[in-house]
Amino acid sequence: MSKTSSDSRSERHIPESLLHKFRVDGESELFRAVIQTSSSEIPGVARNSAREEVLKYVRWANESGSDPCDYMNYGGGYFQSLRGGQPLGHADATNKRIVNHVRNEMSTGVQDL
Repeated sequence: MSKTSSDSRSERHIPESLLHKFRVDGESELFRAVIQTSSSEIPGVARNSAREEVLKYVRWANESGSDPCDYMNYGGGYFQSLRGGQPLGHADATNKRIVNHVRNEMSTGVQDL
């Protein structure tokens, strides 16, 4: 597999079955919305680290034949707090921009979860 830029990686697909599992397992609505948002959708954002983290777990699971959720505890403080719906205490400036953008979309009904 060839190496790609961060923008190319962020365009990869998160399986609908995994998004459904996140919903059923009680992952926060904000987490699900953030990981579905490509960095290219947000001005001034080069990388959505939470999305990249989940895509990494999907890749690892595909390579090993396991479940992406098996890797969910590997994420750092921001990732774990985003899963609980309270990310801003752990978010850097870029992640705050992403969270605020997604919250704005959610409040205006733009994003369908």
